[in-house]
Amino acid sequence: MSNYVDEIRELAEKIRDLVGIDIFKKAAKGRVPSQVSGEFITNREQGDWAETLLLKIVNTNCDGLTAISYGREENLIAGDPGFKEFFEEYQEELINLGKCPDLLIFKDEELDANTREEIFSNKPRKEIIEAAKKAIAGLEVRSSAFLAGKYETYREENKTKGRAFLSFTPKVEDLGGILRWVENHSVPHFYVQVFFDRIYIISFKKILEILSNPINNKIKFFIEKNYKNRFKDTIHIALTEGICLSRDVKQPKHKSVRKELVNGRLVHYVKFEVEELPKDFNVSAFKEVLGA
Repeated sequence: MSNYVDEIRELAEKIRDLVGIDIFKKAAKGRVPSQVSGEFITNREQGDWAETLLLKIVNTNCDGLTAISYGREENLIAGDPGFKEFFEEYQEELINLGKCPDLLIFKDEELDANTREEIFSNKPRKEIIEAAKKAIAGLEVRSSAFLAGKYETYREENKTKGRAFLSFTPKVEDLGGILRWVENHSVPHFYVQVFFDRIYIISFKKILEILSNPINNKIKFFIEKNYKNRFKDTIHIALTEGICLSRDVKQPKHKSVRKELVNGRLVHYVKFEVEELPKDFNVSAFKEVLGA
């Protein structure tokens, strides 16, 4: 897979030279958050729902493939015992190993007992690189609070200026972390955008191809500072640049949850649960884009 890594590096160099975004620059360590909001936890729960949904879809529908959760198991928030150490370890991982995808996709014949044991172990991810290298894809799963179909209808009926599309939403600061992960593992990377009614996928390589051409700026992609992403530079790439895998996502079951922090502060947030899988998931398109 060395050719893939070379192609990704060449595109990153082109983006740096033509667009001015230096993907090779290592991000500085983030500061440890001192407190957390209910909105932050709700957004995280929504992301967890999207990841769980996709994992169940692949493992239920895609014969010959297995999806495994690759994210960190700790579910700590600011104020929890051990959060400072967890956060600092995560920052070290980002800088050295790269930004790990949420899911790894394996061909079943590559997922032997030893590999499975390594991936499911509690070892740091820097110690299971060889096992992760056997994956055919790493998936970054992003969630969106929109009903994509309804939004399209709304935009069609209410013509306004500016970005007129829902999008894949990689953060500029994440690109370098993804590049480092790809360099360390030689595994193709993909973004999956999960809405409350649809699922779309696009390859990291295509994202870089779009960004590498300045003509695409404010046409195929926009860079904005979004409230949801804490006003960090976020790239918005039209969903039409990717592939729609489902238009039949079922809205999750949801409930209000209250968490008491160690200092006595109460935080309220929403928890989501997968109840039903879509019936129209395009398995052939998913396998084709992954090269499976």
